[in-house]
Amino acid sequence: MLLKKNILAQVSLSILLTAGACREPQPLRPEEQIQESQKIAFGYALGGITHHLQVVDADGSNLTAVPCRGIPANTVYSPDGRYLYFPSERSVLFRYDLIKLDMDSLNFIVLVEDVESIPIDISDDGNWLAIVMKSGSELKIFTLSVASTDLKQLSQDFAREADFLDPKISPDGNRILFMSDMARATDSTSWGIFTMDFYDGGNITYLAEGFYPQYTPDGNRILYIVNDMLYIMNADGTDLHRIYDSPIFYRDMPTISSDGQWVIVQDKNNENELTSINLNDLSTRQLTSSKTNYYEEYPTFTPDGRGVLYSVKDSTGSRLEMINIDSGEITEIISFEAGTIYRPVALPIR
Repeated sequence: MLLKKNILAQVSLSILLTAGACREPQPLRPEEQIQESQKIAFGYALGGITHHLQVVDADGSNLTAVPCRGIPANTVYSPDGRYLYFPSERSVLFRYDLIKLDMDSLNFIVLVEDVESIPIDISDDGNWLAIVMKSGSELKIFTLSVASTDLKQLSQDFAREADFLDPKISPDGNRILFMSDMARATDSTSWGIFTMDFYDGGNITYLAEGFYPQYTPDGNRILYIVNDMLYIMNADGTDLHRIYDSPIFYRDMPTISSDGQWVIVQDKNNENELTSINLNDLSTRQLTSSKTNYYEEYPTFTPDGRGVLYSVKDSTGSRLEMINIDSGEITEIISFEAGTIYRPVALPIR
């Protein structure tokens, strides 16, 4: 049985939108200083034109629009939840800068200009980012030192054009997992999954054909997608097998809980409903039950692995909801009369 409770009533659109690209917000008054709590960040778009990052407390209060244009392609945060990193679109369309946002003051700095609006990753110690930038006409993977902002290109240039996308830093910090269309170690010309050394980009190793690879939290296994089906393999590319029998809807890699026990997918054969898969015994459970013209997207785990955030869009507007992975209780965090919520992320409690 799905239980549901409402935390906050609908929010007026007028308090959400500001114009232009990233600019410095006004300092917070003392009574507005952010208190210790869990924060949720998400992208918000109205009419597909105005895109802004929103920050809200987990109880639906203190909604704040950060004046940064562009829906975050992938938002990552420092281990302590103090800083948020994401690509933000400039006033020039389709030109992105990598932003570092201080969640206490909501002030930000530009770390790198001209990055791609493609998923990024952060190392477990919070010292490094893996990002994608253009090198000539190709997309390549770079590492960025958070402390010094030094950039280093890792992915190599080959005789044929090849793009390197969706970098994931291994939990031990020694390897980078990625997907590429380069023909290497295989005769296939489709997208493949590879790893390379973190520090110099050497020892490139082909693992399997597929898309959107993701390490499990212990680094021992890799989840990935082939022909809309979810697969898993060992980190060295052995023991490949499918773990879910229905095709899944995805915009990027399905989300994995912090303890490595659960993965959330959207089942194409069941109206894209959210379904949990237990990675220990491969048992499954449907988490949501929607009505006609009711769309759920962008599921992502909370840091403790017990809640799943996701956006909802229907005839009444858009909502941000969270479901408890254990009880099935659904909590509505915030709702809007119009527009669309993109890619929510919950930060650690501070």
